[in-house]
Amino acid sequence: MMNKILIALVLAVVMSGNAYSEKASQKEIFDELSYWMKGTNKLMPLQLDNLTTVNSVKYAGPNRKGEHIITYYNQFTLNIIDLGVKISSNWDFFEKGLYDQISMFYCTQPEMKFIKENDIIAIYNYTDIDNKFVFNIGTSSKDCD
Repeated sequence: MMNKILIALVLAVVMSGNAYSEKASQKEIFDELSYWMKGTNKLMPLQLDNLTTVNSVKYAGPNRKGEHIITYYNQFTLNIIDLGVKISSNWDFFEKGLYDQISMFYCTQPEMKFIKENDIIAIYNYTDIDNKFVFNIGTSSKDCD
């Protein structure tokens, strides 16, 4: 499961084809992410594994603080009942495992250099098969310190 999630993360850099050796300007970041968004969403929905589908990825430009945020909208192919009696601890297990792997990948992989060096925030929104919110995971260059 995680290998395919990590592959989806790499799409952010690989599809754009650009490699900046230093921090990009606001316009360069906007242009790069806008270009990437067009190609990436053509691949959606993307079945990552038997548990997870990426339905879409959004980028709306910098927010009021000037932060660039990419949001991945993911859906698990099961619901809370499928997880059994200890519902919250089961989702907590998923969330902790995903956060650790996503943040490690974000911080250590050369493919994420543009994203990390330009302080682009990646948010992963997860819903269950019934489209009920499960959790969000956010990661940024601050997680790499």
